[in-house]
Amino acid sequence: MAHKVSVAELLGGEYKASQGEYDPAFVRIGLREVNRCNVIGTIVSASPMKIDDGTGEMKVLSFNGLQAKEGVIVRVIGKVRERDGERFISAEAMQPLTEEWLELRKLELGARHEPAAPKLVEATKHALEERGSAAEIQEIEV
Repeated sequence: MAHKVSVAELLGGEYKASQGEYDPAFVRIGLREVNRCNVIGTIVSASPMKIDDGTGEMKVLSFNGLQAKEGVIVRVIGKVRERDGERFISAEAMQPLTEEWLELRKLELGARHEPAAPKLVEATKHALEERGSAAEIQEIEV
C-alpha cells in the first residue's frame, strides 16, 4: 500500500534503513511505517527530477525511465529511500494530474486533523471524477 503523505512528512520522519530482504526501509511518520508513498506535487526540476507539494521539495529518482517536464503536476508512487544522507523517492509509477488533484490532496492531508474535513474531501473527489478530470490527464504531456 502506498501511503498518502506530504514531502514534509517524508523528510521530517525518522528513517530506518533496510536490515535485509524481509525488513524493508521505511520512514516512521507518527505511528505509521511508510515504505511506499503516494505524493502529489509539481515537478520543479527535471534533471535531477524534484517534486514540490507545497510543504517541501524532494528528489525523485526513476530507474525505469519515468520522466516529467518542469511545471507538470504529477502523482508519484514509489519507495522512500536514503543515500548519503539524502532522502528521495524511488519512483515506481508517475501520473500527470490537473491542479484540482493537488488541491484535493492538500484537503486529504489536512483532513487527518479536521473532524468535518472528510466530507469535504469526498465531495471534492466526487466532483472531480464526475467532471472527467481523471480522463483529461491523458492530454498532459509528461
